Amino acid sequence: MAYYRLSLYHDDDVYEDIKGLNNIPGFEEINDKSLKDIVKFTNKFNSERDLKETLLYTGIISKDSLASDFAINFYRGKNHQAQMLPYGISYKKDKKFFDFDYLLSFYLAKQKNSQFMSIFLSKFYQKLKDISIFSDLYYIKDCDDYYDTYGILLPEAADAMTGFLNNYCYRRDKDGIRVIDFSRIRELAMLAINFENNRKKEERETIVTMIEDLKTELFHYKSLLQNSALTYEQTQVYENEVLKLERKISEFE
Repeated sequence: MAYYRLSLYHDDDVYEDIKGLNNIPGFEEINDKSLKDIVKFTNKFNSERDLKETLLYTGIISKDSLASDFAINFYRGKNHQAQMLPYGISYKKDKKFFDFDYLLSFYLAKQKNSQFMSIFLSKFYQKLKDISIFSDLYYIKDCDDYYDTYGILLPEAADAMTGFLNNYCYRRDKDGIRVIDFSRIRELAMLAINFENNRKKEERETIVTMIEDLKTELFHYKSLLQNSALTYEQTQVYENEVLKLERKISEFE
């Protein structure tokens, strides 16, 4: 029987499956072999540090595991070989991505984002090709004809992505009832979460670089003001530059 485990990877091939999540107060109903329950569990925590502190405090992991990375392992077959799911785990801030309506809105909004669509099309190439919509999605991302004057995707252009997500994320159970396939929801959600995390990280790094450049420029003008031979007009110009730079830095910090 197939099942999942929250795990800590100490190295590429050295991991420790985490068991007994239902021994944590407040999580007694958790099935720690269920992907859906594992995601619900990690989505209760604000951060990796928050989760590790809880697991350490309750004796589920040791201090030796604090430097390791979380992942989710999938087991199936007679030998129960572990297969690590991609993109790590999610936290409280990511919970919204597991709502199908929000996830669909996110994917529709990103159709004009070439970077995101390149990742998505590469990841799902074969699945999209099999249902003959790969070319539709490929051209939508680069063609302005699919967008209104405000850059919003036209309803008819949303059909391909909407159709794919609906068909991919829903399946029929043994009684023929249409139900969510949570493993596929997670696959799409984690791709989106990973993209957003990387984008925000790049933005933060850009801001840090910008602040450093502004501070260098600020130091330059403050150094100029130390020159006692400056005219009144020069002093005024440099002081104004200092004030402007200080305001810009305070906006970013």
